[in-house]
Amino acid sequence: MKFIIRFICMFIPVKSLRQRTRSALNNHWKKQRDKASKFLRSVMPGRKKFDLIVPIGDRCQISFQMRQNNLQFKSYPFDWLLNGSLDALITLLNNDFAHFLDRQDMEPVERRPVNLVVKNNHTGYWHLHDFECDTIDEDYQSVYEKYIRRFARFDRHVNNAKTVLFVYRNDSVRPDDIRKLIAVLKKRYPCTKITLLWITADTEKQTITPVFHGDGIIHTEFDCDTFYGEWETSKWEGNWNLYKKLFNKYALTLRGYFAENTKE
Repeated sequence: MKFIIRFICMFIPVKSLRQRTRSALNNHWKKQRDKASKFLRSVMPGRKKFDLIVPIGDRCQISFQMRQNNLQFKSYPFDWLLNGSLDALITLLNNDFAHFLDRQDMEPVERRPVNLVVKNNHTGYWHLHDFECDTIDEDYQSVYEKYIRRFARFDRHVNNAKTVLFVYRNDSVRPDDIRKLIAVLKKRYPCTKITLLWITADTEKQTITPVFHGDGIIHTEFDCDTFYGEWETSKWEGNWNLYKKLFNKYALTLRGYFAENTKE
């Protein structure tokens, strides 16, 4: 392909235009090649396939690792939140996400170099990446509108999918609590076949240990949080090797892959 691009550009007489055209074509080819590579990895045989795989908390680590493993391409409400309780999640699902971002519940926690950390005193969720200005009010309207879009996308995509895998990380809840959560999800989306992957951390387990609870629940335990990289600030990403082994078991269907990659 590089040879073809160079050959095409040979016939452009102006050097500066020739260089810009070559650069643009190379960049376009690279994007298409990367997209094709992601597509092939996403639909590999031998994996359990779903039309939609979506994280529902309770930390950024889950969405980040799903994206690294080509299971998620769109943004949903719980991708980049921290500390929300199971009760808060269930209440939001039962009440059409009402009072998720009421202004009177929002409280600044700390100012970081690039963002303001904000806590919702009603839900318990911490917004680590949404507020960039020094005060909540400066960003509130744009953040509010963003989450309205994400909740609408969440509902639309789950309702349109035949099969959905929800991925949930919570180290403190019990199997009965998780059964309550999947019952709420099934009630809210009765026409969708729902599976819930529940992840808990255990630093002693360096392999993926599945524990099945039935009723559409898959429980797995492993050393989620140990980070083997170089940068201290990247510890939140978790255990890349074990997450890759876990997520290699799952893939999007062809229908799900193309739905995730359409522009909205």
